[in-house]
Amino acid sequence: MKVFPQLRLALKLPLILVLSAALASGGVGLASYMIASDTVISLTQDRLVSAADERAAELRTYLQTIEDDLLAHSGESAAVAIRDFGINWGQIK
Repeated sequence: MKVFPQLRLALKLPLILVLSAALASGGVGLASYMIASDTVISLTQDRLVSAADERAAELRTYLQTIEDDLLAHSGESAAVAIRDFGINWGQIK
């Protein structure tokens, strides 16, 4: 080994083992971090999409309720208004 020519073999071997273990641990740690990060991003996006879908469904239901109420009340009000208009028109003549 020409990297550490002045060191004895008794020091070189443990040093090589420690360095290789540190590199392997660093690689495993980095891979674990990247996998965990991707998982967190995926789960967060899924929750946001679910929340948006729920809110959209609630809004559709709310707007449908308003439309139904308007149609129900407008039909009655229009009929009453036309009847009252006819009665009052007859009184004006």
